[in-house]
Amino acid sequence: MSPDAKKARHSSHIYPCRPPSRAEQLALVGLGLVVGIAPLAYGLLLYNYSFPRYGPAAADTWSIPWTITGICGMGVWLAVVFGRWLQLRYRVELFAEGVGVRSGLSGLKLYPWGELSGIANQSVQTQWRGKVAATRHSAQLFLSNGRRVKLDDRAQRFPELVARIKANLYPRRMSGYRAALRSGEWLTFGALAMHQQAGLHLKRRGQRRGASARPLPWDAIKQITVKDGRLVIDLAAKGAFYLPVGEVPNLELFLQLIREEV
Repeated sequence: MSPDAKKARHSSHIYPCRPPSRAEQLALVGLGLVVGIAPLAYGLLLYNYSFPRYGPAAADTWSIPWTITGICGMGVWLAVVFGRWLQLRYRVELFAEGVGVRSGLSGLKLYPWGELSGIANQSVQTQWRGKVAATRHSAQLFLSNGRRVKLDDRAQRFPELVARIKANLYPRRMSGYRAALRSGEWLTFGALAMHQQAGLHLKRRGQRRGASARPLPWDAIKQITVKDGRLVIDLAAKGAFYLPVGEVPNLELFLQLIREEV
C-alpha cells in the first residue's frame, strides 16, 4: 500500500474483482486433472503394473516419461492458477482523498482527486451471428503528469464505479474549465482542444485524412454527436471526423461546454 493510501481515511466505496464463475472453477480443476494428475496417476499405474512382471528397468522406462509429463503439467497448472490469483487481487476503492487501485502484487495505490485531470470510458461489444455476445467496459484515468491508469470491468459494479468517479471529479474540473474558456485559453480534452472563439483543434487524425493543423471554426462544424462509441464531428461543408470516446477525457463536460459556452 502506498503512503498516500495509508494516510487516507476509510474508503467510502469498494469495488473488488468479480469472483470466478462456477464454470471457470470447474475448468481450472479439469485442467489440473488432465495436464497434471492424470499423467502422474498413469505413470504410477504403469510402474506398479510393470515392476513385478518385467522388473525395475522396464518399469522405470515406461513410467518416467508420464511422471515427467505430469510434473511439467502441474507446473503449468500452478502458473495458470497463480496468474488468475493475481487477477483476482484487482480492486478499486474510492476515498474522500481520491481513487485507490490495487493490481497484481502491488499494494493499493492512491491517486488524489487533485492529480486527476480526467476520465474516459468506453464499451466494446463482441457480436456473433448478428447478436451481441458480450460487452466489455473499460476506463482510463488521466493524470495531470500525462500518465494514464487503466480501469476495467474486472471490478464489480463497474458502471457504478465510473459514475461515482465522474460525480467526484467533474464538479472539481468544470469551474476551472469555464473560467479558462472565458479568459481565452485553450482547453484540452485528450485528442481535442477547444477555444471559445477559435473553434476546435484535432491533435490526432480522425478517420478523415488530414485532420487540420489549423483549428476548425465553430461555423465550419455542423454538429457534434456520440454514436457507436465514437465522437462524430460533422462538418458543415462535407465529411466528418471520428474519435473513439475512450480517447476523449471528460466527454460529458466537453459537450456541455459546447452547448453552454460557445
